[in-house]
Amino acid sequence: MKKLTSITIIALLLILWGCSKDTVPTDSALSDEDQIMSEILNIEGSADEDYFYADIDEESEENFVEPFESSFQKPIIPLRFGRVRLHPMVKNIRIVFTSDTTAEAHFQKIIRGNFVSLVADTSESDTVKLYRTVRPMGHEFQRIVHFVKRGNRWMLQDFSMVLGNSLGVINTSETEIVNTTLQITKLVVEANDEIVEITDPLDYFQTRENVFSYNHGTIVKLRVHVNNTTIDPVGFPGIPEQTELVRLHHARHRLRHIHRIKMFSYAGQDDYGNNVYEGSWVVGEWPGVHHAAIDVIDNGTIFNDDINKYPYNSTTWSTPYKVLRP
Repeated sequence: MKKLTSITIIALLLILWGCSKDTVPTDSALSDEDQIMSEILNIEGSADEDYFYADIDEESEENFVEPFESSFQKPIIPLRFGRVRLHPMVKNIRIVFTSDTTAEAHFQKIIRGNFVSLVADTSESDTVKLYRTVRPMGHEFQRIVHFVKRGNRWMLQDFSMVLGNSLGVINTSETEIVNTTLQITKLVVEANDEIVEITDPLDYFQTRENVFSYNHGTIVKLRVHVNNTTIDPVGFPGIPEQTELVRLHHARHRLRHIHRIKMFSYAGQDDYGNNVYEGSWVVGEWPGVHHAAIDVIDNGTIFNDDINKYPYNSTTWSTPYKVLRP
């Protein structure tokens, strides 16, 4: 049994970049850790088979979408909102060897920047003021990936979905503190007369062969159950029980920068008092691997401009999916 090993992508890149074309080691010459990291880099560098992408950065305010079909009467009306990453993504991978031929890689990725809201203030009669609210934004993504050794080569076995949570301000010890009151308790995916229920994204594993796969034009229906323990909840106008907003990012790809977002509708509460949201999308992407993310944001982050009382507060689940060739 090999001991616990921690390694980062940066460290491996320095090793690989430091080799000339004449001295690049073969797979058999690399250590087990380096072979696994090399396999990860190959997958992440593939435009057609990148299963490990995880990001919800909308890159600029120009990519923000209008969240509501019509306005409603409220002193502060959110017109558009989204995340803009301002710093390079932090990537860490911790590899645990569970036997001589099996290994488990724990991925951690962190983005930091701003959550920006473009809002209209209608508190004064016959006057509308437009302005921006900017909240510091940190979001952590976690994933677990299994590898297996066949002969002398380490190969991808399966990979979990991605759990994402908002982060608080870095404290004096520079450790990351998850800061969210939100939890997705269940996700139901329905497509092609097949229903899949997921209660833990880090315990739902897929392979290259059984990853979510859809034909062009498939309608995918989603139902999301959400628990929100915020102390001072902000209800949606006209629906006080709806204390968060749920939307779907889809057609996400590391190299092809497309930002498609669908809003979900509030569908009441389940037997445990969790809010339920429903939505769907029609698969229209080109063939290959893409990514979708369920994005839950506390209403205080969106409908209140007090960034101290209501800091950035979100949770996300994401997964790769494959669009099949005709």
